[in-house]
Amino acid sequence: MRVVLEFVDGPFAGRTIELNPGQSVQLGRTDRAQYPIPHDTYLSGLHFGVECEPDRARVRDLRSSNGTYLNGTRILEELLKNGDHIQAGQTTLLVRVDETPPEPILGSGTVMMPMPALATSAADQRTTMLQSPKLEAQLKWMQSLMSVAPNLYALLNAAGDPRIPALVAGSGEPYLAVADEMVDPGAGPSPYLVRVGAQSALVPRLIAEGWGKRWITWLSCPLELADLRLHLKRYLTLYTEDGRRVRFRFYHPPLLEAFLLSCSPEDVFMFFGPVRSIVMEGVEPEILVDFGLTPQGLSRKETRLAPHVEDAG
Repeated sequence: MRVVLEFVDGPFAGRTIELNPGQSVQLGRTDRAQYPIPHDTYLSGLHFGVECEPDRARVRDLRSSNGTYLNGTRILEELLKNGDHIQAGQTTLLVRVDETPPEPILGSGTVMMPMPALATSAADQRTTMLQSPKLEAQLKWMQSLMSVAPNLYALLNAAGDPRIPALVAGSGEPYLAVADEMVDPGAGPSPYLVRVGAQSALVPRLIAEGWGKRWITWLSCPLELADLRLHLKRYLTLYTEDGRRVRFRFYHPPLLEAFLLSCSPEDVFMFFGPVRSIVMEGVEPEILVDFGLTPQGLSRKETRLAPHVEDAG
């Protein structure tokens, strides 16, 4: 089954959340919630959650101050059926339950939105990559990086290619959107944070799709996915000296590189936090730039990748 939550009243009226079996979402006023609704001041910081199971769905109040209501009755936990209304604060959601067999569950179990289809298949991408000596060199380097960085993440600038959400959703790897793009729609699509491992099939696809376009940043960090996402999310919004709120697109590699090189050692240490290294493509696709920390501050190392050359004989 599949559950669609449609906002019919409140600050987000007209928007939807889609849940497949095994997925859940928590809503509230602050960033403690997976889906924050900051403009509804009657919501608690973490107000209620909806869970979708293979054969049923439920709503659960999360110890909110003003309560969660199902069809006008205050509840602690109840099963949901098609046509129900959930009310919390000034927000009302219509519940739509689709009991047709769902697509295979992809991603990390968090909120899923409709994703566009990829224009090319995984087999086509793999073939393209193997036909390019340069991409072979990038893949070989990434495999060596993953062997020494067991907790490796790809931070993807979704503004770099409209197919990125579909690429992530179809990968089967754990991932999260760093920002809630619906809260700040003018800021553009949210970047995605994806955990990849030594056997990840996503890495060669990222290399085939994105190398040379500079929308991938690699992060080595011991934190779990959700914890790293919280650390990065703090830097999405900055304030200028005159108090203006601006979006900091640190997930755009050229901007991140300029930022790191201009920072004081104190600011660099704060931005890195738990992150051990940050790797990105250089101005030339054959160059990899590796940023790390030393007791003195930021370190920057360039590696030129040598393309694989077949033996002449």
